[in-house]
Amino acid sequence: MNIRLTLEQVGLGKNEIDVYLALLKYGEGSVSTIAKTCPTHRVNIYDAARSLVNKGLVSEFLQHDVVIFKANEPSKILSY
Repeated sequence: MNIRLTLEQVGLGKNEIDVYLALLKYGEGSVSTIAKTCPTHRVNIYDAARSLVNKGLVSEFLQHDVVIFKANEPSKILSY
């Protein structure tokens, strides 16, 4: 099963897919951390991560005054 294709089929954009896959791989991270492992431009990472939060696929929290994003369980995609 190609997860990228599946994410496209549920309506996620390229940047959202890149950010979500990076978060799945590394668990959680700030925009700076995600930017090191993601081909998406840093400015677009923040927008994509916020979009994923709104869709319920990613959660965010503050850690030492830095916004950290964390991928929710992939099963959330089924409910989306």
